[in-house]
Amino acid sequence: RPPRSTQSRSSAASDVYKRQYQRRVHGTFVMSQVIDLVVKGFEKIESKKHLAAGLRILGGLCLLRCGLSYAGIFYRTFLRPGYDLPKRYGRGTWVVITGGSDGLGKEFAVQFAKLGFNLVLIARSSEKLMFLANELIGTYHVQVRTIPTDLANCLNDPNVIENIGQQVSDLDVSILVNNAGLLSRDYFDQQPENTIRDMTLVNAVAPTLLTRRLLPQLLRRAEAGLGVRSAILNVSSLLASRAVPYYSVYNSTKAFLNHWSQSIALELEDRNVDVLSYCPAQISTGMTGRLGLSWKVLSTEEAATSVLKCLGHDRQTHAHWRHRLRSFHMRFISNASLRAFGLQLLKDQKAREAGQS
Repeated sequence: RPPRSTQSRSSAASDVYKRQYQRRVHGTFVMSQVIDLVVKGFEKIESKKHLAAGLRILGGLCLLRCGLSYAGIFYRTFLRPGYDLPKRYGRGTWVVITGGSDGLGKEFAVQFAKLGFNLVLIARSSEKLMFLANELIGTYHVQVRTIPTDLANCLNDPNVIENIGQQVSDLDVSILVNNAGLLSRDYFDQQPENTIRDMTLVNAVAPTLLTRRLLPQLLRRAEAGLGVRSAILNVSSLLASRAVPYYSVYNSTKAFLNHWSQSIALELEDRNVDVLSYCPAQISTGMTGRLGLSWKVLSTEEAATSVLKCLGHDRQTHAHWRHRLRSFHMRFISNASLRAFGLQLLKDQKAREAGQS
């Protein structure tokens, strides 16, 4: 006779098997009932005409949905007016722009100065900053502060972000533009480690830390009941939407920036802070090698004016209609085509670098 403990284990195992069998039987019964209901549903269709009519209705609803979707895109791209930014965010308030000495950042500075905003420009080159500041002060009669800073040092030196925060603490900052970025394309194993580190820091870490430092200041004014809002504009990239070879670090950092932007946009939309992730395609700037203008490549003025029309309306945008079209096309490009596209851009870059040397 087996020990009592063995008998109890055997009884427990038998109970488990019994419950599993009962569940299988019950599952089979439920499935048979579902099949019966489906068959009876088809039997209720009196003729093929009813089925054809149902399919036509379903197709019509799908076409209607697509039509409304494209009508919305057309309206947002060509017809929707932008907000009166000085009225929405406060006339004569301050805009902080990183990477503000050249390229798209410089154009943002010009466009905000035209609207009467005062400016805080952050970049590495103090000479470029001072030259632009004098130009903006003389042309648009606004106030400009410059902060020469290398954002790639934001982790090695905690004072980098804190210094920026202290220098703008006495200002009514209404808008933060995280525009600074670094781009390097090559085979991943051939990219220097310091380049990878700097891209990660400037494109992803620095905007995150700077936003965290300035956000309380933006929230205080937005929640003070003064009838104005604050805004954060983060410059991401169209490449953030796909895994693109030879851009592995760049497009990954921009993907982080894009998703993080939309996440905090949802957090802050009820607190009077607008957050916009701008995902452009190619713009003719120093970072992109001063590409020639074409239907694919925007000027900095076209890019800046189009995205400012979206500020306050959207959480994520490609802004200009040509870049919206590029985004639509990007959805259907195969991985093989992406690889060929990336390789061609890499070859073009190598050719430009060889020509310059």
